[in-house]
Amino acid sequence: MENNVIPLESELKEMDKMESFNIADKLGWFQYVSILTYKFYGLPGYDDDNQWHSVCLDFWGRYMRGDIKQEFTKEDYLNNIKIIKSIKSFGLDVDKFWLLLLFIYDYVFCHLSKGLFVDESSEVVFSKKLIAQLSKCKLEDVNISIKIGKKSVRISEVGKKAILRMLYRGYENTYSQALGYDIPFSGGLLQLSMSYHMKWAVELYEYTFNYLDKEWHLIHPHKLPNASLNRMLLFSRIMYLYGWTDNKSFLESDDSLRGILNAYKNKPIPRTCCQEYF
Repeated sequence: MENNVIPLESELKEMDKMESFNIADKLGWFQYVSILTYKFYGLPGYDDDNQWHSVCLDFWGRYMRGDIKQEFTKEDYLNNIKIIKSIKSFGLDVDKFWLLLLFIYDYVFCHLSKGLFVDESSEVVFSKKLIAQLSKCKLEDVNISIKIGKKSVRISEVGKKAILRMLYRGYENTYSQALGYDIPFSGGLLQLSMSYHMKWAVELYEYTFNYLDKEWHLIHPHKLPNASLNRMLLFSRIMYLYGWTDNKSFLESDDSLRGILNAYKNKPIPRTCCQEYF
């Protein structure tokens, strides 16, 4: 880094993984993430292989290669004024928190969904993606074809409108309020509810915040104008950013998230479907 100029992430992505990792590490970007890698894989000096460091490096490599398939971008995060103001009001660093936010998303999603082609295996996910795609299209850009055996059924413009109307109504009645993935698992049906994702993610955020506050003494609240120092509301807004809910009440109140956490308080996370991270 010449003249202490912080490189853009687009520049880091052009570098060798280790080179870009070392730059990000020197900038301290992994400070908050390291709290969780220490928790999962041992403190440095206590494990011969320093696996906590390897996990951090592997996570960074996945991020630089674009292997983390989140539906939000860093720009979405930076443009979310309410989230950014809360982070700053706690006295935390925005860039370090971005990697923490992404790490928790990736860690939870990998453990609960890794190895499953969710959009191919889940009616809920397929229907939501289909409706999202259709909502961006004009009617004339949509083509529908149906085959019965070897015979094609002719679809007129009126027929196309009727089919789309049935799709929308079916979606509203059956899938629009669904919170989970209906995925076949071990011969049965496993509901990988997004509520489990939220429950686990909030646990990780709570652990990190408590560590930052009580162990490192890095939480120094200083409320910015129109900012919130309600941790749970911050977590609630992050769940919406993650795309784990489309309920806009998550943006204005923590009631919905607290309701989920209370309902799932005594329900263990279904770790039978967990995979090794990375």
